[in-house]
Amino acid sequence: MRAALDKSCELGGLSLDELQNIDSHFAPDFYEFVKLANVLAIHDVPGGTAPARVREAIAAARKKVGMLASQEVHAHA
Repeated sequence: MRAALDKSCELGGLSLDELQNIDSHFAPDFYEFVKLANVLAIHDVPGGTAPARVREAIAAARKKVGMLASQEVHAHA
């Protein structure tokens, strides 16, 4: 992380040589792991950023808004 901060870039902006100077275990597949879609997908926990979790949260919010709107209509009737 320090190397990316020093270079003012994201982790994916570091060259493989730079990464391997930090730790020899870095391999070319590292760049797949830091793609946004993959980073979001690994957060598949309640409240997480995985696309399925975001869709669930949106559906729950829409349902709640619908219920609140329905209650407000009945309160003014």
